[in-house]
Amino acid sequence: MSSDRKIASARANGALSRGPLTPESRGISSMNALRHGLAAETIVLETESQQDFHSLLDSYVFEFQPQGPVEVALVQRLATAAWRMQRYDRVEAGTLDLEITRQQPFVDDEYENLTERDRLSLAFASLSNSSRVLDLLARYCTRHQRVFDHTLKSLIACQAPRKRTENSACRPKQSAHEKLQNDPNPANEHFPPFLTASSSLKRAFPAAPIHS
Repeated sequence: MSSDRKIASARANGALSRGPLTPESRGISSMNALRHGLAAETIVLETESQQDFHSLLDSYVFEFQPQGPVEVALVQRLATAAWRMQRYDRVEAGTLDLEITRQQPFVDDEYENLTERDRLSLAFASLSNSSRVLDLLARYCTRHQRVFDHTLKSLIACQAPRKRTENSACRPKQSAHEKLQNDPNPANEHFPPFLTASSSLKRAFPAAPIHS
């Protein structure tokens, strides 16, 4: 009997819940959905930090406050594209560092007083001439940049109707006095004040006839 009462009480309490109401609580709810719905191990490599990925994901959730599965999926895709672009930036830097290290023995024999910029230039020229790795990295970065831009555009378009509704609800209503002040005056709508006054004076004091 005690167990039956607990079940009935839990159901009653659940029926009373209306979910998160404030923007902050909705953002936390969306963040939980993202974290449970997105397996970080399928996005984050073993040499990368899952904590850093979750920090990036959390920042996008905080920025866009997604509501509903469509917005959540778009924010997830946005964060994933950003993470992969960062990855290829790191790959490019690592590739150039490795090439600088590989070149160092014979470069030091051939050149004197090389700066770090000189070594980077030689490494870049060597990779450009003998390997397609930089071209491949540029192509991957471009592809993920397009995914990011398209996803961001879709997310903004998806949120636009809700944003307009929220902005309308937050805008203070005008009082009757304010509406009256803002309404145009039909009497002065087509004639400037000085013209209206001049016409009134002419009607009140008609010009005397001129006798020759």
